[in-house]
Amino acid sequence: MFLTIQLADLTNTESVQLVSVFFSVLSVSYSFTTHYRRKKSEAMGSFQLGTALYFLHTLCLVVSRLLAFVLFAYYFPPGKWHYAASAVVYHVVVMAVMHGVMMRQSLFK
Repeated sequence: MFLTIQLADLTNTESVQLVSVFFSVLSVSYSFTTHYRRKKSEAMGSFQLGTALYFLHTLCLVVSRLLAFVLFAYYFPPGKWHYAASAVVYHVVVMAVMHGVMMRQSLFK
């Protein structure tokens, strides 16, 4: 079954949320792609295929992480969203500490 959105249904809250999530995922992927191109000082030049492939790569990463979080959130009972949110905050803090430790070790080599 294919998901179709008709303009007449956009007043429905679920349809508007679906369109919002779709464009949010696209904009996050686009912003990562443009940041990567700027970080590389436009080293990719006018190589549009490389940019398109990197955009698709980033889009797959964003979608897979979003899907993983949604599946993780469904593990908890309805109304207990704060468990999932606290697990995400804990994960971010642990990864930030690990990143800081790894960067500090690489700076002293």
